[in-house]
Amino acid sequence: TRAAGAIVFEVRRQFREHPGIMDGTEKPEYGRVVDICTKDSLRELITPGLLAVLTKDPWQTPREDELASLVGGLPAEVEQLLRLLEDEGRIVRFRDGVLLLTESVEEAKRKVAEHLAKSGSLAPADLKELVGATRKYSIPLLEHLDAVGFTIRRGERRVIR
Repeated sequence: TRAAGAIVFEVRRQFREHPGIMDGTEKPEYGRVVDICTKDSLRELITPGLLAVLTKDPWQTPREDELASLVGGLPAEVEQLLRLLEDEGRIVRFRDGVLLLTESVEEAKRKVAEHLAKSGSLAPADLKELVGATRKYSIPLLEHLDAVGFTIRRGERRVIR
């Protein structure tokens, strides 16, 4: 598994950087290995449920603070997993606890680009027609598209950058 390889790498690093481990004059950093195992376990146990919840209705995803109860995890575990999924590029997190699957954001970008090519500008309400996103998701998504340089806001409308 991915964890086994990471553990071997970590143990080798510790032996290399702390030679006293071999003769008992230094103690290993057990916490690092425990962290690797914990992260892998979280990914293995909770990820499928979390992704299923987010995939069920990609434009009506629960807020971050609602996820723990939906997938049977502790809030701290779900937060750690969300950070991992974000680092892996599988989700995009927005303000106010809104998050979307990266594939949903990419689909929206494609549709926004097509819309902008035809009409020249985009209003938040246009996203409802394009992807079915309500204002709760449209505004954070549009702010994200502005922040990454895909669009630029002009008044209440967006244009291609």
